[in-house]
Amino acid sequence: MKVVLPPHAPARDDTEALIEEARRRARRRRRRRAALAAAALSAGIGIGLLVSGGGGGRAGLDRRAGSGSGGGASSQARDSREARRIARVATSDPVPEAQLLGGGTGWAMNGSGLYWTRNDGRSWSVIEPPVLRHGDYDIATRIGDVAYRAPGSIWVTMGDLIGARIHDGSSAYATIARTSDDGRTWRSGDAPACEYRCGSQYVSFLTARRGYLLFSVDSPQRHRLDRTTDGGATWTPVGRAPFGGEIQFTTAADGWAVSDPTRWIDGSQTPVGGGEVYRTTNGGRTWRRVRLTPPREEAGWPATASPPTFFGARRGVMPVRYRNPTGGEQHLAVFTTADGGRTWVPHPAPAAADLRGDQWGVAPGLAFSAPSAHEWLFFAGRTLYATSDAGSRWGTVHAGIPAVAPYAISFTTAASGWAIFSVSVGGERYPPVLVRTTDGGRRWAALAPH
Repeated sequence: MKVVLPPHAPARDDTEALIEEARRRARRRRRRRAALAAAALSAGIGIGLLVSGGGGGRAGLDRRAGSGSGGGASSQARDSREARRIARVATSDPVPEAQLLGGGTGWAMNGSGLYWTRNDGRSWSVIEPPVLRHGDYDIATRIGDVAYRAPGSIWVTMGDLIGARIHDGSSAYATIARTSDDGRTWRSGDAPACEYRCGSQYVSFLTARRGYLLFSVDSPQRHRLDRTTDGGATWTPVGRAPFGGEIQFTTAADGWAVSDPTRWIDGSQTPVGGGEVYRTTNGGRTWRRVRLTPPREEAGWPATASPPTFFGARRGVMPVRYRNPTGGEQHLAVFTTADGGRTWVPHPAPAAADLRGDQWGVAPGLAFSAPSAHEWLFFAGRTLYATSDAGSRWGTVHAGIPAVAPYAISFTTAASGWAIFSVSVGGERYPPVLVRTTDGGRRWAALAPH
């Protein structure tokens, strides 16, 4: 798949333009994963279905009940039919970004639209804000972040839109749209003085009314946090932040963030400063860097964290990758907290799970999902690793669809989840497609948002 990056107007100098474009690439997190998936396909990565066994922890894997599709003729024929169907859907309804939120609710987007489902993908509604319908836009390259609070409140940040004004030689502007009725009607709610001066925007909402917005303003290196108490109709500045990246508030005082890269080197291919963890305990007025103690085997290795998932205000799960500076392999440790993040305990994933194929230095470079505080799943190459006891034992599942390169997952239970695959059937590679499993990853079926 060719990943099309959004065009942007000239910046104040070539260096800043290069940094801003690199930051946009980081923000399009699943689109970057799509490129990695395509590269994996070019290398000939394929998938069969098998359940393997062994010991536990880093030494091996636990034996799981069942054998997936086995290898019988009927199973192989079924997998082949499903692979062909996924390829057909990929041709008509490619999906580079999607997220399953819970209760059958989820969203997906591609160049044509932003889609919403309330029944786990059986049917979809087009919900993109009107501003996206009025321009000739590739929707997936214009939307930056999507936030949701039940029952029907949605916020969408957008950038690189073409406006009627010129600011610093550019007519590109950013905005936020909000809805409280599942996308039937939309209103705008921009931060003060942000419209023509904003870069990346990330949102986090505690309730349908109370939320936070982190955005770069005037420069990719300057970041500001605002808050709202009326659902995003108005915003009040809170303070500066020493990073840009995804944010998550668990209370009005406690918030977490994982940084985007601060710069790129080697022709904008190598990110620097990404995947660093920050925390606030005073509502975002100040932030401090969080230093995690790695497992003994990875002591001294550089780390890249992905955003934490919290279950209430106290229990949280945060995946962190460590890279061997000599051999290049990447190992995963899942950190857990039971005290709101004051302390974190690492739980190493199996050593056999080498993540060297994932983008290093970018927070969302890992296909990881935690449907509960003790149930975790992640893809290492073509293998899905899963644990139901907080990492004491791990099992593996290989999807039964040939030549699959998964690069994003979101599970709401250990059995039910979505993923995005780039498939190769009959020697032909296809764009990424949204798929669903209801049996823990043994079988996958294509979803077709439209």
